[in-house]
Amino acid sequence: MSSGSTGVVLINTGGPRSEAEVADFIRAMLSDPLVMPLPWPLRPLLAGRIARRRAATVAARYRQIGFPSPVIEGTRELSDKLSKVLGDSFEVACAFRYCRPDAQETVAALAAKGISRLIILPAYPQRSRSTTATAVRAFSREASRLGIAWRESGSFPDQPGFIAAMSQLLDPLADKAEHVIFCAHGLPQKTVTRGDGYPDEVRRTAEALAARLPSGKQYSLAFQSRVGRMQWTRPYLTDEIRRLAGEGVVRLLVVPISFVCENLETLHELDVEAAQLADSVGISSFLRAPVAGAHPDFVAGLRGLVIKTARAAGWEARHGA
Repeated sequence: MSSGSTGVVLINTGGPRSEAEVADFIRAMLSDPLVMPLPWPLRPLLAGRIARRRAATVAARYRQIGFPSPVIEGTRELSDKLSKVLGDSFEVACAFRYCRPDAQETVAALAAKGISRLIILPAYPQRSRSTTATAVRAFSREASRLGIAWRESGSFPDQPGFIAAMSQLLDPLADKAEHVIFCAHGLPQKTVTRGDGYPDEVRRTAEALAARLPSGKQYSLAFQSRVGRMQWTRPYLTDEIRRLAGEGVVRLLVVPISFVCENLETLHELDVEAAQLADSVGISSFLRAPVAGAHPDFVAGLRGLVIKTARAAGWEARHGA
């Protein structure tokens, strides 16, 4: 890799690799001012208190799905596949926001390989301050500190490759369900009120996928992962499951649309908790579609995002993208 080459860093949230890392992971996430926008020193103090209180519960859930967090291996696989389709003109790195390899470690390693330009590619389909924005901020700071030019790829709520991959993964299941719930990670409602456009991009994803459902298939949108007593984006997934059961739905398909790698929210919150709720309210068939993962159409879509970003930056001629 010669000086002047272009790096690509694929960033995901990350997760604990062992039970001993659970509290530190929670603390690191909640200490982020874009995740918990409280003033210092209240934010780190509260982050530590919440981490200590929630660590045992979260660790118990991870034990059911296994350590390390599946996000780590899933993101690595996606990064490897992206590297193959981009070829030698790009140096692709896999990184995480709240665990290693983090921004400092990853960007330093790319700099050591002679990287002078960096495309920041957050693995979040819909843009939010608490996901995309914090990832871009952390990695762009490191790039700027080391004199590396950088560009952000942007979100991809209805990017054709992403939608094609998701459609192919849910298609075999849609005919087995009376109703489809497109499900996304929620946000505190006060975050949305302050101007976070995430719910609008979530709706774009849901609408793009709904357009590919069999004619007449009923669908709705709901949000998961609510924490605490504050109001979050609605409708809540738990409420939607109960509503549909009350209307007589007995065959349900849930499609997670805000994650590209399997994680605690898909493998436990959906596959275990939501499935148990559905069974308790009379839904006899509860199905869950896979995430996009390293599906070839999704990988091709990410490649397109990288090439588009490089061209917009005027970097294409230098590496023949």
